Amino acid sequence: MKCNGEAATNFPGQKDDIADFLDNPDYKMEEDEEVDIASYFDEGTRFLPSSCPPPKTFHLTTGGGRTFQFSYESICQFASDLSYLIVAAAGVFFAIYIGRAAGGE
Repeated sequence: MKCNGEAATNFPGQKDDIADFLDNPDYKMEEDEEVDIASYFDEGTRFLPSSCPPPKTFHLTTGGGRTFQFSYESICQFASDLSYLIVAAAGVFFAIYIGRAAGGE
């Protein structure tokens, strides 16, 4: 394993092979093209459902056979109220991340 690792990381010894591999036409730089960023935001795609789950009902056989119901409505309302803050924070994070990747400080 050590010999295989040393051979795989010997980049100066494989310089010609790497250059031949990168000369392949599939790896040529493409022309810069304009990207319509607005189209990514108006699609409205979601990866989680936007509706609140139905209330959970459970029955207790002791104590007279009572039925209890747990509603997710308050949790859903809280998550809905925070959704704009989460989207704004994610947008700022991604803008900083892309700005730094492009060479910004």
